[in-house]
Formats: sequence, C-alpha cells, structure tokens
Amino acid sequence: MKSRAIQQQQVHISAYLRCLMLSQIHVLLLCAYASLGWVLCAYAVPQIIWVGTVFVTLHLSWVGIDAILLALIWVNFILTVGAIDQVWMWKMPIVSYFVVPLVLLLVWFLAIGIVLLVAITHQYLKRKLVSSSQRTVFLLGSSFAGLVCGVSFYQLFTLPRIQ
Repeated sequence: MKSRAIQQQQVHISAYLRCLMLSQIHVLLLCAYASLGWVLCAYAVPQIIWVGTVFVTLHLSWVGIDAILLALIWVNFILTVGAIDQVWMWKMPIVSYFVVPLVLLLVWFLAIGIVLLVAITHQYLKRKLVSSSQRTVFLLGSSFAGLVCGVSFYQLFTLPRIQ
C-alpha cells in the first residue's frame, strides 16, 4: 500500500517537473522571439524578411533539428545583407566603426541562439512523446506571440528617430 502511494507521488512530481520545464521553455522562447521582433522592427526590415522568418520558424518547428541548416543559412543571409547595408565604411561616421559591427555580431549571436533554442526544444518535446502537430503549435505560438510582443515593445517604448 505504501509503495503504491509513493509511486503515485513520484508520478505527480514528474508531471509537475515536466509542466515546470515546459513553462520555462515557453518563457524563454517568448523572450527570445520578443527580442528578435524588437530588432527586426528597429532595423525596419521589409515585409519579405518577416514572412521569410515566419516560414523558416514554421519549417524549423515542424522538422526540428534537421532544419538547422536552412535556418542558419537564412540567418546568415539576412545579417550579411544587413551588414552590407549598415556597415559600408563610407556610410558610417568614425565613431560607429566599432559600435555597428559589434551590434550586428550581437544580433547574429541572438539569431543563432534562437535557432538552436527552437531545435533543442523540438527535440525535447519529441522525447516527451508530444505529437508533431502539438510541437509545431507550441513552437509557432510561442514564436508568433514573442514577435508580436517585440514589435509592440518597440512601438510603445522606443523614441522616434530624429532625422
């Protein structure tokens, strides 16, 4: 009798820890995608970049770790275009020689971290026997909500540019 009660208690603790881990992953995904949404809005990227980012996120959340290569190619392509647009020496004031490349490097680290976070979360959910459609809905819901939060934060809390 006592062993059955202990087993039930262990099942409850296991379920609680699983729920706690999923909520922590959810918060981490929301924060990561909110910062990505803020950065995309701050750089005023065209809509094609937004659409491409959503499609790459969809593919990454559906396929998982096998789609890392596509996501990394997308990140590197976007940041290369951004670097070419932002960092040409004749467009930068002398003070920005070190600041702008550093910011682009930090954005690159953020994007690579998000790609790895989504892929690792996909594998974690797959190990926990969550169905493919549930994994995709969880990851896409978190990423879309984070992007919307990031855009909202940028719109609400960032001062307008002085031209």
